[in-house]
Amino acid sequence: MLDHGSIQELPLSHPHFRKQVEAFLLENGLRMESLDHYYAWTAPDGSIIAGAGIKADVIKCVAVASSARSEGCMLPLLSRVVSDAAAAGILNLKVFTKPENLQIFESIGFHEIARAPKAVLMENGKGLERYCEYLSGICKANGALRHARPRPGISGVIVMNANPFTLGHKYLIEKALEQVDHLYIIPVKEDVSAFPYSERLAMIRSGVMPGSGSPVMPDSDRASALPASSLMPDSDRASAHLSSEQKYFSGRCPKNHFSSDIASPTHADARITVLEGSDYCISAATFPTYFLKDLSDAAETQMLLDLDLFSRWISPALGNPVRFVGSEPSDPLTARYNDLMAERINTCVIERLSYRARRPSVSQISVMPDPDRASAQQSSEENYFLEGFPKNQFPSSSLSPTHADAVTATAVRSALERGRYQEAAALCPETTHPYLLAALAERALVMELDTPLKPGLVGPDSNGAHSDMNYATMMAGIKALRPFWSRMALAASPEELREAGIEAERAMMEATGGVNTHRGAIFCLGLALNAAAAWRQGVDIQEFMQKRLPEIAQTVLHNQLRDSKLAPRPEGIKDARAMALDGYRDLFEDWLPFYHSLCHSENATPCHSERSEESAVQLTLLRIMSTLDDTCIIKRVGQDRAQKVKLEAASVLQTASALPASEENYFSGRCPKNQFSPDIASPTHADALKDLCIRYARERISPGGAADMLALTIFIDSIIW
Repeated sequence: MLDHGSIQELPLSHPHFRKQVEAFLLENGLRMESLDHYYAWTAPDGSIIAGAGIKADVIKCVAVASSARSEGCMLPLLSRVVSDAAAAGILNLKVFTKPENLQIFESIGFHEIARAPKAVLMENGKGLERYCEYLSGICKANGALRHARPRPGISGVIVMNANPFTLGHKYLIEKALEQVDHLYIIPVKEDVSAFPYSERLAMIRSGVMPGSGSPVMPDSDRASALPASSLMPDSDRASAHLSSEQKYFSGRCPKNHFSSDIASPTHADARITVLEGSDYCISAATFPTYFLKDLSDAAETQMLLDLDLFSRWISPALGNPVRFVGSEPSDPLTARYNDLMAERINTCVIERLSYRARRPSVSQISVMPDPDRASAQQSSEENYFLEGFPKNQFPSSSLSPTHADAVTATAVRSALERGRYQEAAALCPETTHPYLLAALAERALVMELDTPLKPGLVGPDSNGAHSDMNYATMMAGIKALRPFWSRMALAASPEELREAGIEAERAMMEATGGVNTHRGAIFCLGLALNAAAAWRQGVDIQEFMQKRLPEIAQTVLHNQLRDSKLAPRPEGIKDARAMALDGYRDLFEDWLPFYHSLCHSENATPCHSERSEESAVQLTLLRIMSTLDDTCIIKRVGQDRAQKVKLEAASVLQTASALPASEENYFSGRCPKNQFSPDIASPTHADALKDLCIRYARERISPGGAADMLALTIFIDSIIW
């Protein structure tokens, strides 16, 4: 039968082949999963005899038709998959397969690393062995293995996604530390979460550092008065004598406030070790349905595999610590995983931190000897709030005696998706705030890009006036910038902020093939991120931002303002630097209130639906275009045409029936109708906007400066309201 067949890769991007593979897998009791490639032994008539897929370094969806299971087709098929993977540089492969396929995979160099009743997990390299050696080395160095101490201590471990790191995670760590001598924290490494692994690892490490949440007075005058000793060790105090230009940065987050110990896996008090994550603990290799939140038979099998791998390999490498988990009131999949864990591993379940004014209780499972741990038992409500989580840190509107009031990363992400920074920040330690701001900066850029019908600009519907970039180019630029937003927020000096901006631009240009997609956004959002990261609760954030932005701009641009080589601008035209030095006055006095009136006022339709959000962004862009002297337009078509663009944008804006009644005065007092170009007149706003898009694409008019200010407006709106 196999003499007349052949092995080939089936292009899953083609609907015909995708449906064929899905049907083949279904016939063999499997379901289609996310795959990079799928290889099949096909008969002369095109039917699939055997198949195997690969996603990154994991072989999956392996099956043989019932009529061919004695034909020996699996071995040559898998050899082809392994050979192609090796040619692509993937030398350590893993595979999910049924127990009956164990010997076949062993014959081509795989060995079992985890087993469940319905599946085995295997690999053909030494990845797990090397990771366990790393864990054992850390464990021995910390003196946590039993043979390393005359009187062995009790250790614990927490595996957390921290997407992002919240007060709930911090509370779980603190409660676990009450019951053990040493605590290991393993972050989930899989990079499919809203916050990338590098950010989640940094959030955990900074979140457990002593002093990382030290209060800083929000008043800029008081901030610079902080004594050096309050933030710096003796050896670093000499660096406290900074120039006046650097006082803004030194008063908020001096470099040595973020201790060099953060790069080390071990907490400064030697009781916490934040380890590197791996592919061997809640990953796409061991537990892919965790990231899909799919509670099914497949998910249960994957949970058992993940737990078997942990108990057989990870736990012994760490000296068999107690595993701590938070209770799970809202996620059935995680709750089921915790239940299975409790059946197989020495586990302590800690009730989640909630908004309620009471201290959550700890599970009855105890891991501490009574004499040694009696002093660690603290259960009073008063002690909880005295330990650093004041009641006013939580939104009073959220108080509720239901499971919905649990402090969860899901609640934080929901707030961020709705552009509610203060709501999200209230659920996280201050060390997480820069990463929340980074997520909101990316959100602002994506919202601008995803909005269609933007005259002259790239969007999902058009490349606008650009022949050198498209939607994919813009998105590549946005993704390349993500690692730099938190760096800008945390920058502790003008030089550090400038350097982050330069590196961000370099990464953007590399990702886009040399196309400048977001240089202006890097500048304005970088300033705004650094300002917002200094804000503390109890201070009016809008007033704070309006004061901080020009201060930061002055320090960052100090040397540039004296550079005679800078190109002059036409008289009366504000470029990006001048707008920053002015504290983005037009944004706070005009564009932001306008956007707010469309999204948040009582009489406006809230921006909760894609349609209303899209409309608000479109109208705000027109508002900005009608008032901004856009240097991008001036450079392309000259100042005279740029002034006409402002009038045309105002004219199209006036046709929008969605404008609040208060906007009538804007047009009558600022942009009277008789100043609008008559050729822009149209019966409907949509028609007028489409016409403007067509004309600007033809004339190569691109309001890039307005696009930057639109993203900045969306970002500042998200941190203020």
